[in-house]
Amino acid sequence: MSVRFYATNGTAGATDYFTTNGILSFAANEVSKSFDLRIIDDALAENAETVILRLVSPTNATISGFGTNLVTIGTNDSAYVSWSVAAVSTNESTNAITLTVNRTGTTFNDVSVNFATTNVTALAAADYYATNGTLTLTNGQTTATIALRLLNDDLQESTETLQVRLSGVSDGIITNGTNTITITDDDVSTLAFATNAISTGESNVTLTVVVERSGATNTAVAVNYTTTNVTATAASDYTATSGTLSFVPGVVSNSFTVDVLHDLALETNETFQLRLSSATNSTLALGTNTVTITDNDAATVAFLHGSTNVAEGVGTVTITALRSGATNTAVSVRFYATNGTAGATDYFTTNGILSFAANEVSKSFDLRIIDDALAENAETVILRLVSPTNATISGFGTNLVTIGTNDSAYVSWSVASVSTNESTNAITLTVNRTGTTFNDVSVNFATTNVTALAAADYYATNGTLTLTNGQTTATIALRLLNDDLQESTETLQVRLSGVSDGIITNGTNTITITD
Repeated sequence: MSVRFYATNGTAGATDYFTTNGILSFAANEVSKSFDLRIIDDALAENAETVILRLVSPTNATISGFGTNLVTIGTNDSAYVSWSVAAVSTNESTNAITLTVNRTGTTFNDVSVNFATTNVTALAAADYYATNGTLTLTNGQTTATIALRLLNDDLQESTETLQVRLSGVSDGIITNGTNTITITDDDVSTLAFATNAISTGESNVTLTVVVERSGATNTAVAVNYTTTNVTATAASDYTATSGTLSFVPGVVSNSFTVDVLHDLALETNETFQLRLSSATNSTLALGTNTVTITDNDAATVAFLHGSTNVAEGVGTVTITALRSGATNTAVSVRFYATNGTAGATDYFTTNGILSFAANEVSKSFDLRIIDDALAENAETVILRLVSPTNATISGFGTNLVTIGTNDSAYVSWSVASVSTNESTNAITLTVNRTGTTFNDVSVNFATTNVTALAAADYYATNGTLTLTNGQTTATIALRLLNDDLQESTETLQVRLSGVSDGIITNGTNTITITD
């Protein structure tokens, strides 16, 4: 028997196989015959393709079963697209990173592939800028890149990841399609003492020690603190303390206290240290703070008051200085007076030494005040303590003595009110000066309506009166208007203001005009 065979295109064509046809002849008792189909290995990037083999025209037989054979030719000429690396690590302070896509295999075609970012633990818009698009590698091109922009926040956080994925390749095959980006945090929380040194007296004081947090503040952190001796001794100079300071998110300052103890021993300055350790979720910057305890078992001297007020006519004022602290030794301190705003016509200058015997705690001296006859403001004298021996100046080292004036010029109307008839052409108003007369005094005056009207009932006026040295009175003329109207009694005022080098007492004069 015999049967004819031939090949015909499925999706393959003349560049993929050699066409063939012929007759298979079976001798008696022969049950198998074969023929060859030759495949062409081209260099094209293409999908799998098919050839259809058919049996037709049997002789002395019929075709039953597989009368066709679909031959699929797999491709070995694909373009393979992948990330150059499967993972990238970077710091969040990096502005942008460049990711590379490689093409291997055939390069004789254009290949395009989609890319897109996707959150893992990193979040788009918070940790990076989301991006997507299409990369095209043209004929012969083997690499292409995309830029991934990162966001640098101020939050302390764990390492975060995102992925950039390839998909939808055209005319190629994706091999490594996922690139995992790991972003390490650069936001560190740092703890430190607010200062590296504290100085305090030994007088039973409680120190507040501040620890500050800088950098990231969005997490809870903690740090241990403790005290340790240097030359000071716990229990006799200070109370030892230790513990843990905890900072909740958002808190940037915390504190603890240390008690400094007062002894009666005369001793040199002593120190102990405050130390931070074992910071949790943070780093340490300034972790040591040295506390210096200054001895207060020595004599100190100071004025009893930092300021003293006296009248110009007081004559003499007694100024007192006190000694405190240790009193078992003799001490001394020099004092002197110097001008503030007062001068040689206001007080008698003075200076000297105050000597305190053992156990003496108070010494005084007199400051003599000169009562002049000048109109002037309050004036000041500065008393100072300097050059102590066997003591220090602590407290009021200066005393500001204010000498009040008793020599002011007082300006007022001679009367508080005047009555007149509208037929009077003008009236004279008098200003008196009392008190000191040894200066020039000027004062402004001006009329103002009450029920009388300027230009209808009187002529408005204003100006400045000057009373020279020794002058005690000055006058102004107020002109009235006599109209033909029947009207009720009317009033206006003449007021004093803006005195220079004096004080206004009665500054308003009320003028009553009868019809």
